[in-house]
Amino acid sequence: AAVHAVPRKPRSPQPPLRRAVSSCADDGSAGSLRAVIAAANDGDTVDLRGLACSTITLAQGAIPLPFDNLTLDGPGAERLAIDGALTDRVFVHYGYGELRLRGVTVQNGFNAVAGYRIAGGACVLSGGYVTLDHAAVRGCIAVGEGAYGGGLLARGVTLYTSTLSGNVARGSPLRTLTASYGGGAFAYRGSAALYDSTVSGNRAEPDPNNRYGSYDTGGGLFSDNGGYASRSTVAGNYTDGTGGGIASHAGFFVGNSTISGNVARAKPGGGLFVRLADAFSIRNSTIAFNQAIRGGGVYLAGSPRAFALDSTILAGNRAADGADLAAAQAVAVVGANNLVQEASAAIALPPDTRHAFERLRHHEGDLIGVRMLPSEFNISAKTRAQPFHRIGNRLIQFGLLADQAGQRFLAQAVEQIGFILKIKIDGGRRVLDLLGDLAHGDVLEALAHEQVASRLKNLLAKFLFLAESTFLHAHGSRANSSVA
Repeated sequence: AAVHAVPRKPRSPQPPLRRAVSSCADDGSAGSLRAVIAAANDGDTVDLRGLACSTITLAQGAIPLPFDNLTLDGPGAERLAIDGALTDRVFVHYGYGELRLRGVTVQNGFNAVAGYRIAGGACVLSGGYVTLDHAAVRGCIAVGEGAYGGGLLARGVTLYTSTLSGNVARGSPLRTLTASYGGGAFAYRGSAALYDSTVSGNRAEPDPNNRYGSYDTGGGLFSDNGGYASRSTVAGNYTDGTGGGIASHAGFFVGNSTISGNVARAKPGGGLFVRLADAFSIRNSTIAFNQAIRGGGVYLAGSPRAFALDSTILAGNRAADGADLAAAQAVAVVGANNLVQEASAAIALPPDTRHAFERLRHHEGDLIGVRMLPSEFNISAKTRAQPFHRIGNRLIQFGLLADQAGQRFLAQAVEQIGFILKIKIDGGRRVLDLLGDLAHGDVLEALAHEQVASRLKNLLAKFLFLAESTFLHAHGSRANSSVA
């Protein structure tokens, strides 16, 4: 549906109010979400926490929000969804301030326009700034000659412990060039920030029948003016163009995050594509198993004023140029304690960069120390002897104990959750034996969880160059079961 001009309400002289929603219907009756919002003023909070239903399905199209600032406060994203029923957008925010969605899911919004017109923000369209706070936006579809933000289109987008998933920005089936930006969200002329959040399974793509070309970018997220990803996961997003996970036209800062399994099918930057001339950094993060034509993990289309890479893994990504990290121009990288499996000739890496744990290819009997730390662990310079990886709510760190760095690593593991693995040859396969007598009890409990054990096994197999058949054995009085 088209967006029609709705005059913004002037700020009320009375203090902001909390207004309760008491009905799950969308008929405009007293107590319904639509009616409560219509009666609200700038700065108010619409309270949905008392509702008994799990879904409010919109029957009258998108709900207009003619305020600069408004908060919707729900009982939890897993307990209440506001559903557009794939017939229209869910919310149109006409203000220039902040729309905050807290404790609620917004889903199944739809915005498709015919002809040479722009679609976008299929769940939430905002002229200002959208904040998701313990919230989710999912299953939204935008289709147009230009499709901007499958789930969200706003000047700025911020996620706190929130999720963007399964949203699509798709070009129309026109006889012309089309464009799709930000399958999950598009921060238009502003920035995007992710804190403890997940962006997954979103797509920025052309119509499959379009033979005239398409400019697509930011499968998960597109930002005009850079941003942040902190303690977050960007995984399984797709675009035909640049930036399978994230695309940004300014500096983007990644810390304590995982970017994996994203695809930029025909252009650079499987995990992250950055076009910039300012600062850029990636710290304590893993960028792995992404795919692109160039720069399977990260691609720099500009020349950054500074590029810092610290305690980070860039490995296991796929690209036609073979590089996990690539750039269009010469770039000097500063930082330390990284593993970059392959970088393009334009990249000058720090001298201590590791390219593989080659020693572990051939040495039976080598010992590997592993630590499992909580995600909120304070990563100081002392603990950066080896790169960190994230599995669920744990940080994983491992190192070969045969060298001095590994011995220091083992010393640091005292009184922390740690264990020792030993490389053995069993029937022609390299296997990792868990020495249970040397393992902290919490480790054995964690490894009893199939998902944790499987992801740890895959991590070690990929980055220590072991066969895919690598498995963990548990030995000793405190470990009596095999973990496959």
